[in-house]
Amino acid sequence: MYLVDAFKSTLEATKSANVLLHIVDAADEYNIEKIAQVEYIIFEIGVSNIPSILVMNKIDCLDNFTPRMDRDENRHIYRVWLSAQTGKSIDFLHQALAEQLSGMMTRAKIRLDVNSIYMRSNIHDIGHIHHEKVDDFGSWVLEIFVTKHYLSKLLNFKGVTLLWEQSSPTNKLI
Repeated sequence: MYLVDAFKSTLEATKSANVLLHIVDAADEYNIEKIAQVEYIIFEIGVSNIPSILVMNKIDCLDNFTPRMDRDENRHIYRVWLSAQTGKSIDFLHQALAEQLSGMMTRAKIRLDVNSIYMRSNIHDIGHIHHEKVDDFGSWVLEIFVTKHYLSKLLNFKGVTLLWEQSSPTNKLI
């Protein structure tokens, strides 16, 4: 797979994404084949578990096409039809992203032992720290608001312990 090999390091960055936006030229007569190729690459690099939205762009190049959002059987938006050139239906993309991200946040309390303190600044950059203190053993105890994906990555590091987690309620926007 030439394309995967050529862009392997770039594609590896998708592993830290919360949502993948797959942008497709809606006016391209070969778009179905190209979608399949990208979906295969997404599977090959191991990120098919990350939620995605198919963005069908260039609807302004189609005859008599009405912009829309397509939902799956669970009412999740999986495809948006828009025109980046004219801005037509860009609000559909905003709505799709808001719905996708609304259920991904979590509030948690974690402990960073003395060997993992270096991660504190990264957590400040990525998420929101509600409260922090140093305990009697020199460990930082942080109450954080981050994506569930980022929290799971944090918990893979040695010296990071989950004390409690409270997922935010999913907002149902329909």
